[in-house]
Amino acid sequence: MALIVRLYINERCILIRSCVRKKGKPGQMCEYETDDGRRIRHHYDDGASELARKLLRTTASPLPVAQTSG
Repeated sequence: MALIVRLYINERCILIRSCVRKKGKPGQMCEYETDDGRRIRHHYDDGASELARKLLRTTASPLPVAQTSG
């Protein structure tokens, strides 16, 4: 199973993160590998939205700063 999270601001995608389940099955504690090689432990029954939160918490790079004029 894979999860892809895309974060948009004003129709502009500013961040894409993904992870793939490497160990575990539905109903179990699972291990996911993120797109940057990190590992996340997550119980399958906690759902995809909680996994997405964990994935975003492991984001290593800062979000880009908005450009302002003036």
